[in-house]
Amino acid sequence: MIDQAIRVLIVDDEDVETTSEYLRTEKDCIYDVTTATDVDGAIDLINNGGPAGPGAYDVAVLDLDMPNPYGRDREAGFHVLKHIRDNTPDIEVVMLTAYGDKPNIINAMELGSLSFVDKVADGWKILPVKIQLAYQQRQNKLLKLEHEALFSRATARIIHDIASPLGVIILAAGDIASPYTPSSVEGAHRHARTICAQAERINVMIHEVIDLIHGVPAKLVKESIVLNEFLADVRPDLELLCESKDITLTITNAYGGRIAVDTDRIRRVILNLISNAVKVLQKNGIITICCRALEDKLQIAVEDNGPGMSEEKQENIFTAADGLKEYTGHGLGLQITREIIEEHNGAIHIESDGKSGTTFIITLPLPKNRE
Repeated sequence: MIDQAIRVLIVDDEDVETTSEYLRTEKDCIYDVTTATDVDGAIDLINNGGPAGPGAYDVAVLDLDMPNPYGRDREAGFHVLKHIRDNTPDIEVVMLTAYGDKPNIINAMELGSLSFVDKVADGWKILPVKIQLAYQQRQNKLLKLEHEALFSRATARIIHDIASPLGVIILAAGDIASPYTPSSVEGAHRHARTICAQAERINVMIHEVIDLIHGVPAKLVKESIVLNEFLADVRPDLELLCESKDITLTITNAYGGRIAVDTDRIRRVILNLISNAVKVLQKNGIITICCRALEDKLQIAVEDNGPGMSEEKQENIFTAADGLKEYTGHGLGLQITREIIEEHNGAIHIESDGKSGTTFIITLPLPKNRE
């Protein structure tokens, strides 16, 4: 049994009251019925949704034969059906007519009607069944579209994040292979360890995509970590990114306690922010990461001495990817950064005077009984 009202638009010039009253007296399901008696009235309701606004209907029941200012009367329902399919395709359609001949049924199905009710042959009793089936079909489609949208978004996010460890791998391998700056044995070993660690992170991300394909959404895996240890672990990757432009990286931490986070995702956030800063800085630039506790929050400030960011870009930086390319080269990264922080019940904002320097400030909740 359907546990919520089905929003139905009935379009019929003769039997509209009979049809709507029949549905309103049904006991197996609740119907929220809106009616129209002509083509233009139906199109207006479809476009504007009546009192409930645009997209307000789940199912439209269309009579085939009505006064039609756009063609033959017996094709009026088809005109409305075409309008629905062109403008609000998520509304399912049931054709209702006394002309239930085979050509009309075929035409209705080809135009996108889910089913066809013959007033004479089928009577009114079959109509609620058809509407409920149409409603279930619509819900299934919407769920599928929602899943596809989530999958597309999550996949784009993972693919984007793969770029950061790949960049670190390329820099580390390049340093080892360079004939101009030969690495020491210890340096080569350090870079090799970095490459292995980053390759493992890529492997984790690939498995996230595989899980999504099988319908298993990625979830936060929080663990309690010592912040100093996390910063020490991520520092070599950040230094490699900075070394490509001789950028000075400084990390300070005034909070010596623990924090519960998904370390892999927070690492991605830090890598994204540092990678963006490196892109806009000139040679010998400066990047500073400063961590401190503010009451029940951990604040992480990532500051650079680059060209700054205008107020206009600041307003849209976490949402409008097209407006970010000048600053970051890839707007998706900052959208992902905000999503990860919000998943941790945190927040992120930006501070810049638009002339010199930009600071991204992250706040994350600290444990209630922290050390």
